Amino acid sequence: MHKNNYPLLFVDIETTHLASTTGEIIEIAIIRESHDGKIETFYSKIKPAHIHTASKRALEINHYNAHEWKDAPTWKEIAPVVVKWLNWGTIVAHNVAFDWNYIDHHVRMAKIDHKISWRKIDTQSLAWEHLPMTSASMDNIRDFFGMSKDKAHTAMKDVEDCRFVYHKLIRSNIFMRLYWKLKFQIITIFKK
Repeated sequence: MHKNNYPLLFVDIETTHLASTTGEIIEIAIIRESHDGKIETFYSKIKPAHIHTASKRALEINHYNAHEWKDAPTWKEIAPVVVKWLNWGTIVAHNVAFDWNYIDHHVRMAKIDHKISWRKIDTQSLAWEHLPMTSASMDNIRDFFGMSKDKAHTAMKDVEDCRFVYHKLIRSNIFMRLYWKLKFQIITIFKK
């Protein structure tokens, strides 16, 4: 549990391009965790309007195919719902600047009256702080904690893993950090 009354808003998006000005959000998942422990989820695929600007590599990583997205709402249809989910609380994401900037840009482009919350926590920064890793990518963190990579790079899987990592790291103490450091050193020795 967290101590303030702001809900934690775990977010993950999948996009057609790394640049928010070129790409589109094609999948979003949000887990809202209230201060009393209540959990709510929101998930949607989002039909891209300009698939011709997409990076083929991004679509491959995100498992995009036109058939699965054919009945999805457009960003313009879903944006007001996303803003309602994200307008109040603390947004938590892995590399939160990417997700926040992307969503904020697209909310402004859709001319939505309200904004998303400015409060942010980055689980990638937490990983750099707490874990003895050479890379704080979610895939490396999954390997470190023995988490499944099945359905990785889909919004729901990634947001669930982000929530797990947040709670694992935010509650860690000096003894856990020492254990993780020793574990990392042992793994590194056996890889040589």
